[in-house]
Amino acid sequence: MKKFLIAIIIFTFSTSLVLADTPKGTVVNSAEIYQNVQDQGDIFVLVGYTLPAQDPNATEPTNLARTTNDWCFYLTDQSGCVTQTSTLPVVPFFPETLKYGALFIRLKDSANNVKAEKEILRITSSLAILKIGQGHTITDFTGYKVCIESPQPNIKNINIASNCLNTQLSALTDQNLGFGNAILDQVINIEREESLETNTFIENQLITANGQVNILDPAYPNLFDVVPQIFANGVQFDIKTFEEVGTNPSALDNRYKTESSATQNFSNIEYLSQQYFGLQGTLTITLLFVFISVVLGAFVFIKTKEIVLTTIGGFLPLVIGMQFSSPISSYVLGALLIMLIATAIVFGRRWSN
Repeated sequence: MKKFLIAIIIFTFSTSLVLADTPKGTVVNSAEIYQNVQDQGDIFVLVGYTLPAQDPNATEPTNLARTTNDWCFYLTDQSGCVTQTSTLPVVPFFPETLKYGALFIRLKDSANNVKAEKEILRITSSLAILKIGQGHTITDFTGYKVCIESPQPNIKNINIASNCLNTQLSALTDQNLGFGNAILDQVINIEREESLETNTFIENQLITANGQVNILDPAYPNLFDVVPQIFANGVQFDIKTFEEVGTNPSALDNRYKTESSATQNFSNIEYLSQQYFGLQGTLTITLLFVFISVVLGAFVFIKTKEIVLTTIGGFLPLVIGMQFSSPISSYVLGALLIMLIATAIVFGRRWSN
């Protein structure tokens, strides 16, 4: 723990040190554009890509241990990423658990402007779907391409060269039907490439429940609303329409997050936190500042026995911590208000006595 805290201090105040890992084998296999699929004027881009679980260029088998060259290394659940012998294949049990914000897939025009993007959630052979809704001004797709890229700023410290493929514009008369059939073809290919049992993701030319959860939901939630004809009966469920109430970050939280995440210091903390604890950087910062708050508050109380000074000493680290987008400012300010009220009550009783 002591070594980790020292490492955080060194990385926090170092602006020249850049840490980045380079997983291997990223490939965009296909990129097809469909128009007027769900609504008149919309655009859907169907992308097939590969993020190999193991480094395909490794000179020695990496089955027995994960390395930063393997995409398996960046899953939040790495079950199946290590085998007992070097001859057994690596088959991640949860390839759809790629760390949030680690990688993006982007549609770019001929001038390299980003027209649409989304985070990639799944490794191995997979697909992603981008959508541009009605009201856009795109009339010519010449020079358009799809790229897999690291985020900017690179808060996850995954450094890959931009891997791009020119798009193909579908000329089918029925764009919705063609889009649905292309998805089925992609899913069948994924099932075969991952050597899964027949009918795992597709049965009777229809998407199964496993296919929806493992392939389509990471690619585009609620796809049933777009192409219902490709789903088998009983799997037309929407698992991502629930919305938490009362947990959205405040404007102050969003401002702190935007300002802090744009710095290299935040990137370094995020990297260390992910590497050593598998936690988001903001959570690690929260725990660190809460610990400092408790220690400082206890120290002040032992030395002074004054409630006001103890309150100030305890909350000062939390207020500083908010500058790093953590902890949640609403909670800190709310707790501070409660403490101030309690302090006022104590002083009021003393004054009356």
